Amino acid sequence: MKRTYRRISPSFPAGIFLALALTLVIALACGGEADTPTPVLSPTAVPTLVPSPITAPAPTTAPVPTTAPAPTATSVPTAAPSPTATPSPYPLTIMGSNGKAVTFTGPPERIVAIDSAAVEVLFAIGEGSRVVGTHDFVTFPPETAQVQRVGSAFALNLEQIAILEPDLIFIFFESPVADLETLGVPVLYSDPPADLGEVADNIRLWGEIIGEVEKADGLALEFEASIAEIQERLSQISEGPRVYHDEAPGLWTTGSGSLADQVYSFLKAENVFRDMEGYAQISAEELVARDPQVIISVHVEGPEIFRGNPAFSGISAVVNGRLIAIDGSLLGVPGPRVVLGIQEIAKALYPDLFE
Repeated sequence: MKRTYRRISPSFPAGIFLALALTLVIALACGGEADTPTPVLSPTAVPTLVPSPITAPAPTTAPVPTTAPAPTATSVPTAAPSPTATPSPYPLTIMGSNGKAVTFTGPPERIVAIDSAAVEVLFAIGEGSRVVGTHDFVTFPPETAQVQRVGSAFALNLEQIAILEPDLIFIFFESPVADLETLGVPVLYSDPPADLGEVADNIRLWGEIIGEVEKADGLALEFEASIAEIQERLSQISEGPRVYHDEAPGLWTTGSGSLADQVYSFLKAENVFRDMEGYAQISAEELVARDPQVIISVHVEGPEIFRGNPAFSGISAVVNGRLIAIDGSLLGVPGPRVVLGIQEIAKALYPDLFE
């Protein structure tokens, strides 16, 4: 994701204007003719003193010393330094994943966020009040229950979005962008993070957009510290188990190019369908042939489906009872809570390391 920044500076430096003004004042104060040149002393020239023709009488009292007394420490007040103003981050230009730039002249106040991760980030940094609309599938945090829904990711209600009078529409997929742009509102399209580093980058991106860089950076640093702690614990692991990622009923899974796959690689586990790309449906025969040692289901009914189907009775994960269900939104939503999903999976894969 490219980000470009444009900042506006004054067109005429104030220092030059002040210097010209002072020169004019000095000239007027000297009362010289306009066409009479003013003599200029070289910085190194020493003026010659001309003696007076009248001799001064000898003093009748002790001469007054010409050396001025040394000033005390309090004789010259010290001026307090003037505070440095924090430069405004605006105008700020963000490049979308489609190559279209959106320029912000100030922080957006009314955001329609068609992206669960964006909603979670904004609420996590205390800026959830800016979200005036989102899609039907947002469930976290609980406060989002009060946010207006504007349709699903597959069918957005443009009229409802217009009624909300947003000053920014943010969306994680491209197909509705052209329709949304007809509303005359800035539309920023950004692909969802595909790795853990991009999750932290996305958190910081929102801090830039809304002008709360410090808040967002604090959240990103917490996320990165948690990831680093998990990585440190894994330092003694050379090779993890083979894992089947059960995305949905019907044997849907995910291969390379997904955040879930990246999480398994980070945990030194082998995604048994990593040779596939994106999300795909597999057959029971393929799953049995790849014999995963652990099955991670991101839907609650997953473990029972595998326990109750005789076709899977010989899979190592079923034989050894290593069937785990976790909250799918912890991996499905690439926001700050991804670290909680990683921690849950780490406990399932390495119970001795993560108690």
